[in-house]
Amino acid sequence: MKARNQSNALLMELLIVVLFFALAATVLLQVFVASSNQNRRAGAVSEALVAAQNAADRFCAAASGEDALRDAGFVPAGDSGWELNREDWRLSAALNAEDKNAGRMLYAEITAYQGENVLFALPAARYEEGQP
Repeated sequence: MKARNQSNALLMELLIVVLFFALAATVLLQVFVASSNQNRRAGAVSEALVAAQNAADRFCAAASGEDALRDAGFVPAGDSGWELNREDWRLSAALNAEDKNAGRMLYAEITAYQGENVLFALPAARYEEGQP
């Protein structure tokens, strides 16, 4: 009888150890999945930021703001709006011009979205000399 009680106790101890390791594996799996998702989101934000910076640099350097955005991969999307769509993020650019005494100020605001959430907005401006 005593040997049977000892074997039952050993089985219970083994069952508790197996359940503990199963619980620990489940928690670790959830942590790794959350980490992977966060890494993917951070990568998308980084890619969007690089694309927005490239578009802003092209806007400042090009002869035409629209040509600069077209060269950066943007497509027209409504009234003075441009869009660049990717799998995990989307860039939207709005162009505006303001006439000054000695020329024109051209403005672009490039906004990055992930789903419906705004990630950031990057303004860019350049001045064109000459008659407005």
